Amino acid sequence: KVLFLTLLLVAAAFAAGEAQLQEAELQKEFQVEYTEGSYDYYLNFLKGYFVEESNRNYPLFKQCDSRWGSDVINTKTLCQVGCLENSVSMALNGLGKSIDGTPVNPHVLNTWLKGHGGYTGNLFIWGSVESSFSLSYQGQFKDVTGYANNDSYVVILNVHNGGHWVLATSYSGGTWKVNDPGYQTTSYTNSEVSLGAVYKLR
Repeated sequence: KVLFLTLLLVAAAFAAGEAQLQEAELQKEFQVEYTEGSYDYYLNFLKGYFVEESNRNYPLFKQCDSRWGSDVINTKTLCQVGCLENSVSMALNGLGKSIDGTPVNPHVLNTWLKGHGGYTGNLFIWGSVESSFSLSYQGQFKDVTGYANNDSYVVILNVHNGGHWVLATSYSGGTWKVNDPGYQTTSYTNSEVSLGAVYKLR
C-alpha cells in the first residue's frame, strides 16, 4: 500500500512538471493580426448555431493580436508559438481568473509564467498554472470526449497534426467547437484532433 501511494505521488509530480512536447509554430502567412470579415462572421455564426454552446463565456484571444503578439516567450514571440499560452489564457479568463487584479490575457499570463517557472525554453509547462489558479492537470489523452461539456474540466485540443493548440468550448455529434488563437477555424471534427490536454477545476 505504501509503495502504491508512493508511485501515485511520483506520477502526479511528473505530470505537474510535464512540458509541451514541441513548439507549435503558426504558419508565417497567418502571423498577422486577424480581422473578421462579413463572410467569416456568418460562417462562424452558422457553425456556432449547430454546435452546442458551453456554459462558460470564453473570450477569443488571437496570438498575433497587436496587444501581445510581439511579446517574447524565450526566443520566439506569442505570435509565432503562443497558441497554447493563448488557449490557456482564454480558459483562465473564462473561469474568472485574474493576476494582480487584472483579468488574465496573453500578455498578463506570459509575464506571470516567465516569473513562475511556466516555460522551459519556448515550451509551456502544464503544471505551472495549477496551484495559483485552482486547477489540477490530468494529462493528455487521445480521446477526451468524456470530458466535454463538463464544467468541472477544461479541454485544450491539439490539431493540425500536432502543430497547433486550441481551446475547446463545447462538443456535439463528433465536432468540437473551439476558440482558435491562430486560424479562423471555429470547429474541428474528432478525426482532426490529435489529442487533448485536460485540467480539472479544484
